[in-house]
Amino acid sequence: LTQMKYTGPEIEKSKLIPYYSQFLSEEEMKLYVEYFSRELPTTFRVNKHNRSDEFQQAAESLFDQYFQKRIPDKSQMQKLSSIPAAFQFIPSRIQLRSDENLNKVHKFLVLANESGYVTRQELVSMLPPVFLNCQKGDQVLDMCAAPGSKTSQLMEQVGINGLVVANDLELQRCHVLMHGVVQQPTPQLVITNLDASKYPCLQKFDKILCDVPCSGDGTLRKAREIWGKWSPAFALGLHEVQLKILIRGLQLLKVGGTICYSTCSLNVIENEAVVATVLGKFKNSVKVVAQEGLSELKRSPGLQQWKVGDVDGSFCEEFDSTKQKLKQTMFPPIDPLVKDQLTKSMRFYPWLNNSGGFYVCVLQKTAELENDDLSQLIENQAMNYEKLNEKTDFDMNFSKNMPLHPQKKIVQQEIIQAIKDKFQFESIFEQNDADQILENSSQRELLDIQASRVYLLNKHVQKILYANQNAFCTFHIVQAGCGCFEKHTGVRNNDKLNYRVEGPMGFLLQNTRFQMEMSLQLFMQIVKNGLQGENTSLKFDLIEDKTLVNELKKLESGQIYLVKIIGDSLTAQFINELSIMSFIGGNSIDVHIKRKPRNCLYCLLENQDIEEIIESGQAKRKANYRERREQKRKEGKGEKREKEASQKELDKEEKKE
Repeated sequence: LTQMKYTGPEIEKSKLIPYYSQFLSEEEMKLYVEYFSRELPTTFRVNKHNRSDEFQQAAESLFDQYFQKRIPDKSQMQKLSSIPAAFQFIPSRIQLRSDENLNKVHKFLVLANESGYVTRQELVSMLPPVFLNCQKGDQVLDMCAAPGSKTSQLMEQVGINGLVVANDLELQRCHVLMHGVVQQPTPQLVITNLDASKYPCLQKFDKILCDVPCSGDGTLRKAREIWGKWSPAFALGLHEVQLKILIRGLQLLKVGGTICYSTCSLNVIENEAVVATVLGKFKNSVKVVAQEGLSELKRSPGLQQWKVGDVDGSFCEEFDSTKQKLKQTMFPPIDPLVKDQLTKSMRFYPWLNNSGGFYVCVLQKTAELENDDLSQLIENQAMNYEKLNEKTDFDMNFSKNMPLHPQKKIVQQEIIQAIKDKFQFESIFEQNDADQILENSSQRELLDIQASRVYLLNKHVQKILYANQNAFCTFHIVQAGCGCFEKHTGVRNNDKLNYRVEGPMGFLLQNTRFQMEMSLQLFMQIVKNGLQGENTSLKFDLIEDKTLVNELKKLESGQIYLVKIIGDSLTAQFINELSIMSFIGGNSIDVHIKRKPRNCLYCLLENQDIEEIIESGQAKRKANYRERREQKRKEGKGEKREKEASQKELDKEEKKE
């Protein structure tokens, strides 16, 4: 292993050591301390979003070429066979500081993550959506979704014609989730701000991800403070909430559907104890589904027997009613059928795959749940919660500096008609669905003015948002669907309504007249031109192909066009599926890519180091600034300041005298 090892009194004195010694063998405890005291590798996956499998393969190949040039030691950058287009970057912080090439790769990955081309995410964090195995068109609930990396995986799986309802209890985390998915098309997404343990009956779902709040002791490799802060009380306090969330998830699941329960903790009280309680209560309607796939991914079976640790450090083998913190549901099951099923759940220890710690269990609902006191209590709480929400205004703004307004159906037909007339869509998400989708689009409520942004919703999201007039308050909807059309006000519009397609939804232009073919050479020239200086547009005078320039001048100035790279090369396929849009000016052309993604894309396609690009760009911008400052000085704009400075010097001299 190359990761740096941490040592210190916080590890030696941690309550984690005696606690986990009750569950793990002596050899496993050595591995526990050894691996949890090491740095965590950087793991990331290439974002597929709404693109094809071929795109993902092309992206994987381009990234692989970039890494091979800079990392000759293949053990430092490994492809993960268990996750498509995923990589693990091994070097320690010391190696990153001492090895120039490794440091450059690290900086590139940071930029690629910020640009939305990849998502940095722990290996074990990627697993719950993979095991849930959603299919195209599935309707899925993510009960505890923020910050959203798993939600992104779910959206990729179900596609734009499925449904993902992503929920989080904390409003601020909902905003984090919303901005975390802003770079991908999300017409299938609804974000809600609700208590998952009493989630209202929005609808029944095909699949549910139940990645519950937990003590997080599986994250020790990146959260070292847990060594000193951890206490057995954490799990004891969370167990009941975790159980309620799982039961509520099962209530919202369709018969035949599957739910994936997971935590980033290795504590049996938060894992097997919760699952065992559910299996005991619903013997005839819930079962654990063994996961035979991903055989290359090492795992350990769930525990069948355990002791329950109290806050004072003692352990109990049987329930004792005098110990107030301990609940009957925390103790191991007696039923052998339940015990056998627990071994089908999965424990991911850090030494098995050089990862963090995680627990995953996939359950199937085979029939309607049996009547049970706790289940009925949770059902009643959810109904009361829904009724309360109906009568209470929902303020979705945790920060007044970034206000959001409720979404409502667009009623101004002139907006819809302007979009229809301009783009002439026949299909948007499905065959011949353009009229239905556009006429049910939404906008943010803001003084009933014309929408500056039009949101597109697929048919499942429409059903939720327009289910009743008070859906926004009842279900605390923070966002529904995806911003797609943005109002453009420019001198060329002549007061005519004009809407442009926004970046993530650029693929919609594929079946319209707003497409532009160009060579890969010209595309790279435009991208490179925008790396330096403030003006990113490429003047027509700088384009060698004058025939092409004449064709560009015939296009409608001031409009957005979808770039189509000519040819069938790997690079052309990759760029075309990114759905990059270009802007035609009076005497120039540009691509709609922000500076960071532009730098990252150029770096990837040209296999260049990111520092060279950024530094040259910064140098040019500084030179331009100095030039402008000197020009202002020559024009006399600095004379007043110079006179004032001279007067101050004279005043000082007079005082001295």
